Amino acid sequence: MKKLLLALPLLCLGINAEVLDTKMIDNGGNGPYKAVAVQEKDMPGFTIYRPMDMKAAVKAEGKLPIIVFGNGACANSSLEHEHYLNQVASMGYVVIGIGPFDKGKYGEPQTHPQGGTSPEQLIEAMDWICAQSNTKKGDYYKKVDIDKICAMGMSCGGAQAIYASADPRVKTSVIMNSGMGNLSMAQATPESVYKIHGPILYVIGGPTDMAYDNANIDYEKYSTLPVAQVNFPVGHGGTYLKEFGGEFSPMAIAWLDYQLKGKTELGEKIFKNKDLSDFPAEWTIKSKNF
Repeated sequence: MKKLLLALPLLCLGINAEVLDTKMIDNGGNGPYKAVAVQEKDMPGFTIYRPMDMKAAVKAEGKLPIIVFGNGACANSSLEHEHYLNQVASMGYVVIGIGPFDKGKYGEPQTHPQGGTSPEQLIEAMDWICAQSNTKKGDYYKKVDIDKICAMGMSCGGAQAIYASADPRVKTSVIMNSGMGNLSMAQATPESVYKIHGPILYVIGGPTDMAYDNANIDYEKYSTLPVAQVNFPVGHGGTYLKEFGGEFSPMAIAWLDYQLKGKTELGEKIFKNKDLSDFPAEWTIKSKNF
């Protein structure tokens, strides 16, 4: 960790970025800012989901918070999650997903190597966006808030996010259909949860989700950190393939707005007071330490 802290000033040096390609998903999402998936020339192993008009989003929101995302199965593609990630971006976030940009859709033949990925790629994503925030004339210059970063991931990617959450730049974590329990995965171990230093949300697919028991074990380990676990009974696959990311999106966005945009009224209603009256009845919640 000391190595990361020492390296940070160097990693924030400006570097130039160049957009090579873009893709619209769900007509840009249904948030206030039409979002787009972007291929950056100097980030071939990642896909960036962001508001199409960054200037307009920043004018309305201020600097945009950042999310780094690890995929289910630690896959080298965010296509399975692109509806969800694009929807989050349309709400005024910059999301950096592991996996090269792909014009196609989930389930179609992909044009890039599949292979596995590592949690260090989430650190790499943070390094890159930190550098971009200081690159004059770049798309992200003074438009992203490097003090508001969320580590997020699904299933194996959730373990990657837990591992990356030890990085001091991570302010909050969102763990989707995942949890360590007594397992070791993606370089994370059961002890990795003790290295998390910011509020954490688990979004789980109910008792039939294979991550359900692990998430419950994790939940019991947090004695001081604010932690919430929400469940929607759809199983391990979540709702990511639905338009706008389905039912998981509004819940995750409410947490992000609470932790990274200071929208405390709604955030405390949901996550502190456990009031889910704004959500479908199938949702359940438990939380503590708020």
